Amino acid sequence: TVVSLTTLSNGRTMASQSIFSKAANFAHKVTIGALVGYTGYAAYHLTGQVLEGAGVGPVGSKGGGEEHPQAGFIATIRKKAQDEYEKYYDIGHREWYDKDDESWKKNLPRPGKDYPTGR
Repeated sequence: TVVSLTTLSNGRTMASQSIFSKAANFAHKVTIGALVGYTGYAAYHLTGQVLEGAGVGPVGSKGGGEEHPQAGFIATIRKKAQDEYEKYYDIGHREWYDKDDESWKKNLPRPGKDYPTGR
């Protein structure tokens, strides 16, 4: 048997639907379409932010871009973290700190002296 495109699953036709059912169907389709569209836009926007954060640049750009303004400081902190990581597994290495000892402040990186400021 051939089923008409206007026949619903319950056997009724589109013409026999009430105006409220038609409005509800339309509202449902619009809502689902808007949610799918927003999800696509959010995925596009998030992808752009991830690519920009990874240093590739914004979507549609030719990549690269300028150096981070605090790149020297970040490299210094990365080096210090690597040094601390190497000391962690050294079982002969002990650092005991006095509560009032502030000599650790001498080892802090200083802008312009220990790393370039980028200006």
